[in-house]
Amino acid sequence: MPKYLFVSSLTQEGVRGTFNEGGTARREAIRRAAEGLGGTLEALYYAFGDDDLYTIVDLPDGTVALSDPMIIRQENLSSPYDPWPLSARSDAPRNRVMVAERTSAAKFTAP
Repeated sequence: MPKYLFVSSLTQEGVRGTFNEGGTARREAIRRAAEGLGGTLEALYYAFGDDDLYTIVDLPDGTVALSDPMIIRQENLSSPYDPWPLSARSDAPRNRVMVAERTSAAKFTAP
């Protein structure tokens, strides 16, 4: 199943819920939302700064990944940004960016 990264910020209600119920309860709510879409929660990290949550989810496809933010908003968990599809470097398609990256790396000389 494809992996997606969701970078999001807790809503005010999400912050209250996290303080009242704890981070584990918040994680469980997001896990249930992912499973409701036919996916699985791989990782969830709390962070400092503008973004509160970094979530990696396995989901059946891109259409499902685009519906995930709407479901999470309905749960008042967080205000997610667009999903970012992830791939292992070995799975990444061969393209000009990767060729340019290899060429640049080959010409680099350490100071």
